[in-house]
Amino acid sequence: MSLLRELSNYGINEQGASVRSFTNEAVPELLDYLDLVSQRKFPLTEENELLPDGVAESQGRPLLFIINESRLAQSPKDKEEQLRTLRRKLACRGDRAYLARIRPGELSVVPVSLDDITPEWERYTPGTPKALTFFSRLALGQYDGKGEPQEADYVFAAMFKLVWNVADRLASLGLERTDVLSLMGRALFFRFLRDRHVVREMDCPEIAPKAAGIIDCFANAENAAQTSAWLNKTFNGDLLPLTEEGSISYFKEIGKQTGGLVFTHLTAILKGEEPSGDLGWQTLLRLRFRPEERNWGEYDFAHVPVGLLSQVYERFAWKWEHETAKETSVHYTPRNIAGTLVDEAFNKLPNAHEARVLDPACGASVFLVLAFRRLYQERWKAAKQRPNRRVIRKILDTQLAGFDISESAIRLASLSLYLTAIELDPKPVPLADLRFNHLRNKVLFNFRRESIDPEEGAVAGSLGEHVGNRFDGQFDLILSNPPWTSLKKKEQALAADFNRLSKAIIARRSDAETANAYENPDSCPDLPFVWKATEWCKPGGRMAMALPARILLKQEEVPRNARETLLRLVEVTGIINGTNLSDTAVWPKMSQPFILIFARNRQPKPGQTLRLITPQYDTSLNRKGEMRIDAKSVQPIEVEATFSQPWIWKTLALVVECRWIHGEGRTNPTRRLVSQGSAGLCLRR
Repeated sequence: MSLLRELSNYGINEQGASVRSFTNEAVPELLDYLDLVSQRKFPLTEENELLPDGVAESQGRPLLFIINESRLAQSPKDKEEQLRTLRRKLACRGDRAYLARIRPGELSVVPVSLDDITPEWERYTPGTPKALTFFSRLALGQYDGKGEPQEADYVFAAMFKLVWNVADRLASLGLERTDVLSLMGRALFFRFLRDRHVVREMDCPEIAPKAAGIIDCFANAENAAQTSAWLNKTFNGDLLPLTEEGSISYFKEIGKQTGGLVFTHLTAILKGEEPSGDLGWQTLLRLRFRPEERNWGEYDFAHVPVGLLSQVYERFAWKWEHETAKETSVHYTPRNIAGTLVDEAFNKLPNAHEARVLDPACGASVFLVLAFRRLYQERWKAAKQRPNRRVIRKILDTQLAGFDISESAIRLASLSLYLTAIELDPKPVPLADLRFNHLRNKVLFNFRRESIDPEEGAVAGSLGEHVGNRFDGQFDLILSNPPWTSLKKKEQALAADFNRLSKAIIARRSDAETANAYENPDSCPDLPFVWKATEWCKPGGRMAMALPARILLKQEEVPRNARETLLRLVEVTGIINGTNLSDTAVWPKMSQPFILIFARNRQPKPGQTLRLITPQYDTSLNRKGEMRIDAKSVQPIEVEATFSQPWIWKTLALVVECRWIHGEGRTNPTRRLVSQGSAGLCLRR
């Protein structure tokens, strides 16, 4: 059977999709599928594991994984088990995707999912309209069958709940919150190493000599202490620090304090099950009325991307430190948003394999993880051979940098970067060679400086004078989702510092008159981060950031002048306007309109034109966490024209909004920026 010829019967062709085969050696274009490529020198999975033959992508994202029906077992029972297992493994990747069985004359499709029960396969026969339009409709979020997950990023949501519940249980046992984060992170890290066959049963005597097997490495105080000591040694003491450096006395104490339940919870992560034992009546009562939870056994960490883990860690780190605060979406960046920024920023970047990348508000390092992978891919292309461990370590140690003010975020960022290095390594054994260099104060920097006033919540962080100018002009690419929240009245001294910082940078880029006229709008740190990024970035380098859309939409004098100053002094090349996408699953819990801005660190030439891309609201796609961008979404904007007609920005956003009010029939009144009566005027204008 010719796979490509057969797929063309279902609308899968070169015009609408890229089909990638997994049956050959790994190549740079298969970077995102290394866990699925069957021919590899170091097997990350069991020899008899069923893996797909390829994938059909839409807009560069995996959509339809394909397996040749002839490779399946003959027994219906065995075939069903093979497909159920494969469907769950593919679900662990966290993509909105589907699994297809193909044979001459028939295509059978189901959504990938963590659920045990496989829904009825949706079948397509060549030559029918349903078959010919199948893939194009699937790309637009229209699936004919049943069984699609209800949540857009369902694997992230399920894993976050599981991580949070375990952390909550450990904290309820009286453990220090910082230790809870480190203990759980270490157990998850060890589970990742085990599922990826980096640590094997034969390594157990070296890690925890008295453990009966790998899954018992956290089973008691002695085993846990020895395992933690091995992690400290292997990862150079830079991994999720513990009280007393995780000594045997520390583990004995927390074992005594919790009646051994701490080891029950940690071992459950390794065994892939929910913890059992006496959790206490209050905990049991809370669990009794909690919806049914998933367990660790549903995840195969050989197929869970580190980018997904980073997203979980980033949201967890913030919420864990601010449990009583109102959660807002600016505290973590969805992988699809981060991926869009990274892909576009790297597109046709000169000497991309040598680029140095900075995220000045890195959190748990979602952007750095994606940039790490892209740098690896660019090295692979440039050298025409897959980079080895030495090259991977060089990329990590010399081409990446992240700033933050959260100790938890910095710890989890280290963990994410270690995991990425192991994930990319073509042969991550023997264990003795896994040792990393310290990342702290070389790759990752905690720039928090506490205020003298304990009531003052915000700190200068990466924008503070204590950072100095040692990073200025050092980076080819700045990627970030900086803080957006307006500073409070009691933090106005800090707002004034940010204002002075912005004015000083503007004066250096332009003149004193322009700087004196400038004011940061709304006491927000977002634009100060943009201005400071122009100094961290090399001249002519690139910047890509997620920012609030108010930078474009506000028309009052201060925000208008701030926007125009930015556009006069920085060459903004493109903007993705997410006005229509707030309150959708594209960015869950995001109630503010947002933009993704792309720029070059130089003053624009006269006649500069940028591309404003406004994705239309699309019910089917947006509820699946994806954007719809087509030819109608793109508007070329002559930048200088917006200075005399500043209303252009808001008008263009409103025009698109009007289109979906009339065309899509969206009913949420809080999202309508114009009324039905004024929509016609907006369109005519």
